[in-house]
Amino acid sequence: MMKKIYLFIACIFMLSHVNAQLVRNSSFEDKPNGNAWDISPWTKWTPDGAWIDVVDHDAKSGTYAIQLTGNECSIEQQIAGLKPNTAYVLEGWVKLKDFGQSVRLGLDLSGGSGGGFVLSSSTTYTKLSFKFTTGTGTTAKVYFYKPNIGSWAYGDDFSIREANAPAPNNSTLSFSPDQVSLIRNPGMGWTLYDDAADDVANATTYWARQGANADKYASTFYIRWRWAEMEPEEGKYAWLFNDNFKALVKGARDRKLKLAFRIYTDSQDNWHQSTPKYVFDAGAKSYKTSDGRNNDNPYLDDPVFQEKFTKFIQAFAKEFDDPAVVDYVDGYNFGWWGEGHSERYLNDAWESKTQVWRWVYDLYGSSFKRVIPVVTSNILHSTNYDILRDNAFIKNNYVPRRDGLGSKYITWEEEQLHNRLFPAAMFVGEQCYWGGSQEASPTWKPWEDQGDHTYPAGSTWKTTYQHTYNDAIKFHANYLDLREVAETEGWVKDAPELVQSFMVKGGYRLYPSSVSLPTTIKSGQPFRIGHIWKNIAIGVCPNNNKHWNNKYKVAFALLEPGTGVVKKLIIDPAANPANWIEGSRNEYDLDVTVSDISSGQYVFGAAIINSEDNNNPEIKLALQNPTLLSGWAKIADVTVTEPSEKLNEYRSTGDVDLGSNVNWEVYNGTAWVQSDASNPPSNKATKITILPGHRWSNNVAATVIPKDVQLINQSSLFGTFDPAHPLTNNGSVIFAAADKQIIPGASALNNGTWGNLIIDNPAGVKSIQSGIIWCMLENWI
Repeated sequence: MMKKIYLFIACIFMLSHVNAQLVRNSSFEDKPNGNAWDISPWTKWTPDGAWIDVVDHDAKSGTYAIQLTGNECSIEQQIAGLKPNTAYVLEGWVKLKDFGQSVRLGLDLSGGSGGGFVLSSSTTYTKLSFKFTTGTGTTAKVYFYKPNIGSWAYGDDFSIREANAPAPNNSTLSFSPDQVSLIRNPGMGWTLYDDAADDVANATTYWARQGANADKYASTFYIRWRWAEMEPEEGKYAWLFNDNFKALVKGARDRKLKLAFRIYTDSQDNWHQSTPKYVFDAGAKSYKTSDGRNNDNPYLDDPVFQEKFTKFIQAFAKEFDDPAVVDYVDGYNFGWWGEGHSERYLNDAWESKTQVWRWVYDLYGSSFKRVIPVVTSNILHSTNYDILRDNAFIKNNYVPRRDGLGSKYITWEEEQLHNRLFPAAMFVGEQCYWGGSQEASPTWKPWEDQGDHTYPAGSTWKTTYQHTYNDAIKFHANYLDLREVAETEGWVKDAPELVQSFMVKGGYRLYPSSVSLPTTIKSGQPFRIGHIWKNIAIGVCPNNNKHWNNKYKVAFALLEPGTGVVKKLIIDPAANPANWIEGSRNEYDLDVTVSDISSGQYVFGAAIINSEDNNNPEIKLALQNPTLLSGWAKIADVTVTEPSEKLNEYRSTGDVDLGSNVNWEVYNGTAWVQSDASNPPSNKATKITILPGHRWSNNVAATVIPKDVQLINQSSLFGTFDPAHPLTNNGSVIFAAADKQIIPGASALNNGTWGNLIIDNPAGVKSIQSGIIWCMLENWI
């Protein structure tokens, strides 16, 4: 017997040893060849401008971690010794130094299925987990990859282990995605505009023209107005005093559109003054526009201008910092068209300019705490990337925008910026050429007038739509604009296939491709939910942005049939929609115990809930023909039953005493285990069973049976009872040998209740021994 035990332990050690060696130098502590900075057997891929090092800081455990720096780069390791046709889990801990970066942990598999990657954009260590199944092959390549340019990524404690066996009682249900319908979700979609380059739109006329297309395609209404329209007099805000503004907003909300804003201050190429006159009357210095209209523009470093603009933005944010109404707000908006062109300063010194940039990023970033601020990459023409990165993207969690998709004006630096930020940050796209369509402006050909070399001969307005769409796909856009009436009608009439395509490919489109669960759930006993999620669109859910604060959670619920009332909410903390991009593999196992729900029939539902709004389902899932119950997508009908055993039940394993822990087993929710010294049944039992052949007594201590306990006697043997140790339940004496009675005033209690004690005496024992044998009245418990 001892030999068998010894061999069993040795076998476990060997298995652990093999698994530990699947990923070698997994924590970068091995010091290959005596060198602490050697990463062997990992290999590096380091293009120009990238560095990979073992560092003695930022470790998850131990002393060392791997650091990826600069341009995109990766480490890789060939894995041998995998078993064929076996399920494994690749795991690793990763983190980023700054917001706006991402890393991927992935695997290329030979001869199997399930290769792919998982990703994270977290700036704290996060455990990534990736399930895969080998086929005939027994090798794989593991990689840790930083796709973005700039900043640092860290990794530690990589491992491969065999996956847990599938839950034996689970059923797996598969689901198909909706790849056709308009799905409106926060942070994505086609956008309609009112752009006040000329006069602001009349609400009645605008919605009469745009309403049908809003209902069919759009998700967002973008109000791009002059500051002077929003606050013509100091403190006279459009949202309080401008009936047309309020009607435009109401028209959008009636059509279930979210709002977005750009409030600009420069009057160049604008029919009217952009900065309110009261600002200059208060002493702000100005200069005239060069477009012949002689409107006044502010100097951005003028202290009076900054004071008045700060006051306006703070009031604006007080009204519109509401993610239930507003998706994003442009958080720069200076220079021509709010794009950072031809800005002017009283002091042209670099220090003065950087003060302005830091001021405006902090102004929007601190005023809008729940709505995401946006900055257009066009301003790279005039600003410093380091300032933009440190103050906008990192400190204030801005996301990028590009005005001018489908044109020659997008620079290489801007392309690198957008590639660097995806998928850590969503991208907002806007078409470059506007003001017409094939029908509205047949003679204006901006691609020719602008000399845009990206357009071939014979281009039409439809060509501009195609170029715009191509850039939106390339940059993983969450938003694209149908813009004003002429452009909207042009898109819909001349390129309906592109409108439909971006509607289903732009932004994010999330759904559970499969869910595994038992159809019968035993209350108080653990079960497993397996779930796989996919994003079949090109963008990303910006859940990790600090203004959204990871508020969207993957959740399941047991719902009351008919009413949809949530009876039990289950959240998987490991699943974050921000990490799901097209091509990633997002598979999770969640072990759950439900103990506070009544037996009965329930609907098992899935949703992505808003944890800041009463855990209500908010992200609409891209499921084909879903059955919805209070916003939850029905996965299956399930039955909750009372288990044959419950947590903290006690049963005898020999002769027992109610005041002692000896010879008792307790059910811990999964299995029967020996009761420890601190847990005799008198502490917290839910049921006490005396099994056949066991005597029971109450000699060790006075014993209080907890309230509402079931006491079952299955033994026909006599026990002993110490007169000095009464047995009580809910404050009433049950046994008190001094007066030779079992239950005062009761003459026949066999099966039934007394006080809060449920009595079951199938053995029919009618007497008990104390120091002197004494009789009980009729029956005993």
